[in-house]
Amino acid sequence: MKFLHPAFMLLLIGFLYKIYKTGRQVDGINVKSPEADRRADVLADHAKTAKLVTALMIPGFIGGIMGVVYFLGIKEIFIRTYGHGFIGAGVLGLMLSNLFVGRSIKRPPKTSARENLLSFHRGLMYFILIASAGSIATGFYILFAGPSA
Repeated sequence: MKFLHPAFMLLLIGFLYKIYKTGRQVDGINVKSPEADRRADVLADHAKTAKLVTALMIPGFIGGIMGVVYFLGIKEIFIRTYGHGFIGAGVLGLMLSNLFVGRSIKRPPKTSARENLLSFHRGLMYFILIASAGSIATGFYILFAGPSA
């Protein structure tokens, strides 16, 4: 039972890669090319997957807290987990903020403002992927080495 949270979150991290991949596909489609009608479908898939993953991260975060408290017997969930709880909360916050930034990209009328938002959106995604790697590392360390003293 203690492997339920790690397995669920690894699945969600796999979906993070799918979000990244479809976002790069959207970037690769030129608006003036014959494939431009396909761009809307890929962008809709990108947004739908991002919303789903963000929504599933909330019960994953709560399940992680419950798993640490009930199955590993750790009461200081953020202190004795090598920063894993802080990283998980941070990744959830970054995903929520990136979701809102992504939705606002098409709003600015100026191309330069839109490009700046898009660049910020990409940067947040890279930061999410890096933080997720740290979360994986600390999570496996907790599972196999135990909590900190």
